[in-house]
Amino acid sequence: MRRTPGSGPDQVLELPYDARGPLTPDADLLAAFVDRSLLAGCTGPGFAGFQRYVVQRPDGSRLTINSQAAATPDGARTWTIEDGQSTVEALPWRAGGYGSLWILAEAERYAPSARAAELGLESPIATIELLDSTNTTTRIAIGSLQGGLRWLRNERTGLVMAVSSTLDNQLMPVRDDFLPSRVDNPWERWLAR
Repeated sequence: MRRTPGSGPDQVLELPYDARGPLTPDADLLAAFVDRSLLAGCTGPGFAGFQRYVVQRPDGSRLTINSQAAATPDGARTWTIEDGQSTVEALPWRAGGYGSLWILAEAERYAPSARAAELGLESPIATIELLDSTNTTTRIAIGSLQGGLRWLRNERTGLVMAVSSTLDNQLMPVRDDFLPSRVDNPWERWLAR
């Protein structure tokens, strides 16, 4: 904002940008300033991260990533992975990165809940359960891939939303994603934010 110098009251001469731009509804006709995070409305007072993640697929396979109470001398939490055949220790920064994805990632599109079946959400390819620090579980159904977008439904809020299909492997991890045998961290970009 530019103001006139000198005596008398300040006057607004011009704004250096179009202030109406951020207020314009987007392609989904959402009002400006809508929280587009995947867990919008799910992380309230007392939220301090996650205690457990469960990835379940229709074939019955289940991957559970559990946080253990601070068990190291430095007070850091430890994490384990259970896949129905074994329980092994997980790299804690990978478990943290997976949680960061759910906290920081944003929806690219939204759809009415009436389209859930059409978007593959009545018979999801996976469900994710996120147990947070307040002992509240948020369940996410992972639906179909359409036009480069992966459709999700937050069962707690009822929101139907889509993210880029490039997040597929990050949303639906496998056991090795949390182990040292995988050299790269699939969730590095979420830890760097």
